[in-house]
Amino acid sequence: MQRGIIHFLRGIYLKIRTQDLLLFSVLLIWKSGLRRKKVIVVRRMVAIGDIICTLPLCEHLRKENPDKLIVFMTGHSVHRLVKMSTSCDLVYGACGGDFTVPVGFLGLVEKVYHPSTSDELGLNGAKKHLIDDLAASCGVTLEIRQPWLYPSKKDLSSAQTRYGLHKRDGRDELLICINTGPTWPVRNWSDEKWQQLVDKIHHHYKAEVVEIGYHTPESKPLHGVRSLIGIGSVTDMVSMISLCDLVVTIDSGPIHIAGAVGTPVIGLFGAVNPAFRLPPEGNALGLTSDIPCLYCHHESPVGHWRSGCPYDIRCMEELSVEQVTRAVQGMIDSTSPSYFAA
Repeated sequence: MQRGIIHFLRGIYLKIRTQDLLLFSVLLIWKSGLRRKKVIVVRRMVAIGDIICTLPLCEHLRKENPDKLIVFMTGHSVHRLVKMSTSCDLVYGACGGDFTVPVGFLGLVEKVYHPSTSDELGLNGAKKHLIDDLAASCGVTLEIRQPWLYPSKKDLSSAQTRYGLHKRDGRDELLICINTGPTWPVRNWSDEKWQQLVDKIHHHYKAEVVEIGYHTPESKPLHGVRSLIGIGSVTDMVSMISLCDLVVTIDSGPIHIAGAVGTPVIGLFGAVNPAFRLPPEGNALGLTSDIPCLYCHHESPVGHWRSGCPYDIRCMEELSVEQVTRAVQGMIDSTSPSYFAA
């Protein structure tokens, strides 16, 4: 029985891999033939934030190699994310997570880059921004560092219709997005604090608060928010965030999405230094508590586990609702009309 299951799964794996190989080959031959160019492949399969932070590397490679075709290889579920940038000539969304091609593939591929973070490479303790860290793993130093995403009018219209959203100039209340996670426990902020923040936002402003992220069995539903938990696709998420007046989020992908579409963003940090994660440009603010063991993610070896830390995650426990509320007020008052006050 067990041998039969293994054989069945192996058959599915080989089928997916063959499908990827055939489709990628056809696309590569077609695009390369049209442009009459050799190919440089950039491969980053997972993590929305890391994929966005790889885009400046693609921009650099395109500028330095105008006679080459820049191809971004990523996971099928997130390939539309890369298509919303203008950093690459071709984006391929692989169904198989381990799909890649070697240098010399079809006589077309001249280089294959696998941008990785310092901790993925076993070096630990990155001392630079994620954008620079990914580029450095490929031997590149960047001059232009801010990635950008451009959701189409169709994408925006679809998100507005599907989720009942309105353009900024067509509503009489703020649209604030909160991303509660979850992610690694060392990055999470408690449900109780999120609820208190939502209550304070409604007290001070005329606002609709929408929540994105994922629920776990331990999650407590928040009141006073419209749940967009498990939002349909990465395209919907980018479009929705681009329509918002403000995003408040733990350290995860929506920070990078907000920066890439120009939406003001407040990030809640502890183990990770916000200077190494916040968008290089735009209206972005990183909040932390004030404890001695901050930024342990950048130590060598890393000073925490994804499942916890030696100090009971004090960095996030001591990040107060009052501090985050003041930051929200400051950001709204500096970017949005005063008539949104409650």
